Amino acid sequence: MKRYRKYLPWLFAIAAIVYLAGPMRGPVETAHMLDVTEQTFAEEVEATDAWVLVDFWAAWCGPCRALMPVLDGLAAEYAGRVKFVKVEIDENPGLAERFHIQSIPHVYLFNAGEPVTGFLGYRNRAQVKEWIDTHITQDSARHL
Repeated sequence: MKRYRKYLPWLFAIAAIVYLAGPMRGPVETAHMLDVTEQTFAEEVEATDAWVLVDFWAAWCGPCRALMPVLDGLAAEYAGRVKFVKVEIDENPGLAERFHIQSIPHVYLFNAGEPVTGFLGYRNRAQVKEWIDTHITQDSARHL
């Protein structure tokens, strides 16, 4: 039993992710994020001059399901400044291939239809908020 103690922190971390993610199948309801498909991506993301946060995710991905409420809460806070959308990669494999999505969750921040920056994996609310603010502020300062 002693030889397995070193694995306990990992087991607790995995259990926490599974608990936070809830059921691993089925839709993830978000009140403030728009579902985007291969057919609507150009209109909703690339044809806008505003900031757009794009979350590439899958229903079976625990960290994706844990990140979704974080992003949905921030979408309400950034309403009018940043548009938040999500792309289910199993339903939209063309977009996953186009943006070289190999691991999820993968989040991109677009400005004027072009990807500016991104991150991979789960981040908490404070980390995501700081990441968004850093890039929006840098862009605003460049345009003064």
